[in-house]
Amino acid sequence: MNWISIKTIFYKAAATTSLILILSATYSFDKLQSKPIGAIRVLSYNIYHAEMGLENIVKVLRKSNADIIALQEVDVNTRRAGKVNQPSEIAKKLNMHWVFSKHFDYDGGQYGLAVLSRYNIDNHTSQVFKKGRAKAVQVTLNISGKKISIWNTHLQWTDTDWPEDLQIKTQGIRKTLAQELLESAKKFNGPIILLGDFNIAPGSEVHSSLSNNLTDSCLQSGGFWPRTFPSHFPSRRIDYIWLTNHFRLQSCETIPTLASDHRPVWADIFL
Repeated sequence: MNWISIKTIFYKAAATTSLILILSATYSFDKLQSKPIGAIRVLSYNIYHAEMGLENIVKVLRKSNADIIALQEVDVNTRRAGKVNQPSEIAKKLNMHWVFSKHFDYDGGQYGLAVLSRYNIDNHTSQVFKKGRAKAVQVTLNISGKKISIWNTHLQWTDTDWPEDLQIKTQGIRKTLAQELLESAKKFNGPIILLGDFNIAPGSEVHSSLSNNLTDSCLQSGGFWPRTFPSHFPSRRIDYIWLTNHFRLQSCETIPTLASDHRPVWADIFL
């Protein structure tokens, strides 16, 4: 049995047992329902193709009370997902608008990124990077007459067990991808929210580059346990919400849940 199988068995079991309650015991879910008046709640979540059950993902997202949701590792009509269009099903249950951007074809369907929104979606585009397989999806929203640009991405992962030369290579690719993403996002003359699974650590070269141009929400707010991976006991912060200075940040936190191998990260912001 490989590591992926062991991990899946663990999370599936944990998602349906009291372990999730133990992990969540120190977190007040009331704050998710008491969103500040006028705040926009944005959330990023790598859902691990809903391996632990799509309904578990829906429950977390419903409880989050988020207005804008960026999802990574999303399946559309794959065999492993039971030929379900995951973003469509989630959006239907949450009564939200949605878009999907294919990363690549997989298992009889598609695998990629999705953005869900309570606000009307004016348009969306997919950004294909010059290097690596990573992509981003850009969505333009109209919020109270103002155009907001949302960017959702999933940058290349590096395993510490890989040979050193391969780790260096993938780190270089991730740096290039982040720079391309930043340059593309900055072409939008207005408020920008950049979020997703960046697979970078705070203080890394890529993190510093992004921080020179955008606000790292959880770092700025000093939020509750902002580490996001692995979800059962997070030791790494690799999922982020970045903002331009058009926004005023209220708070940024993660939600303790085992519905995926990542924890979702959310922020309350004002425009």
